[in-house]
Amino acid sequence: MDQQLFEVLVEIKNILIIMAAFVSVACMLWSTKTLINIKNNLASVKRNLWGDEAGELFSRNKIDDLDKLCNIRLIEYPNDADANWWLARCYCSRKDLKKSKEYFDQALVVNPSWEGEADKLLRALEEGA
Repeated sequence: MDQQLFEVLVEIKNILIIMAAFVSVACMLWSTKTLINIKNNLASVKRNLWGDEAGELFSRNKIDDLDKLCNIRLIEYPNDADANWWLARCYCSRKDLKKSKEYFDQALVVNPSWEGEADKLLRALEEGA
């Protein structure tokens, strides 16, 4: 009888060890997923703050500062649609149709939904030239 009880207790211990391992793995996976979500949210906040700064510079007609901000951003993120968009807007302000189109085209590769607005801005620039 003692031997049977001992074997049952050993089996229960083994089951508890396996369950603890599963719980540990689940916790690690959940933690990893949470950290990835936090990283993605921080990247999104950083993009939004950058976009707010770019918009503010443009609205205050600080085109040279915006140009610098965009070029710095494009060094780190060469395909950044927002940086290409705002740089195109800089060139629109400078009445440079060729450069405006170049940067609008790069922005539209990433975000084609902006095409209508880009066309409108380019048409206005062509008509004003």
